[in-house]
Amino acid sequence: MLIYLASKSPRRQELLKQMGVKFEVLDIDIPEEHQPPESPLEYSQRITHEKLLAAWQYLVEKNRPIRPILCADTEVVMHNRIYG
Repeated sequence: MLIYLASKSPRRQELLKQMGVKFEVLDIDIPEEHQPPESPLEYSQRITHEKLLAAWQYLVEKNRPIRPILCADTEVVMHNRIYG
């Protein structure tokens, strides 16, 4: 089964290929700005959700087939500070 990957991460693509998962990358671009007093967890959850909504909207607008969408977000955090 083909899935959509709403991430440009080369590492995620590599992992999916290693697992034999067929995927199509969606070029989803959303603003990824921290909104204080949002915690790192809340930030990551919000960004992932916004990526999913943007991916869904893209698929609907382009009249693309409905398939599972894989969204994820990775952050580097130290002492509750988000570095990227």
